[in-house]
Amino acid sequence: MSRKMVERSTEREGRTWRNGQLLPNLTPSEELTSHSPTTIEVSDDEHEKEPIDVTLKIEWISKVDTMRQVVEILGKCMNEVDKKFYTLKGFTLEENDNIRNDLDGHKHEEYEMK
Repeated sequence: MSRKMVERSTEREGRTWRNGQLLPNLTPSEELTSHSPTTIEVSDDEHEKEPIDVTLKIEWISKVDTMRQVVEILGKCMNEVDKKFYTLKGFTLEENDNIRNDLDGHKHEEYEMK
């Protein structure tokens, strides 16, 4: 049976062929509103995958990591300042200077002993 004969016999049954593929039966309303189905076959060799640009992701990761380290360092510094502030909070400026001088004197004496 030739292809034309097959196409004619299927048209009588309400089926149509396009590019060697049998198309589904459509109701009159579907024929007006829908597009005919299309298929595109591409072999793996013909299909090229687009390369993924990861440089932006790497830059963002490094920036976030750097900022995390900065926040961690600032937090440690703030804790040290808070500890010193609360330790010296009850003293006047003159008393604080005397304490600092005493500590410097003790450090100097320890250095001379070595």
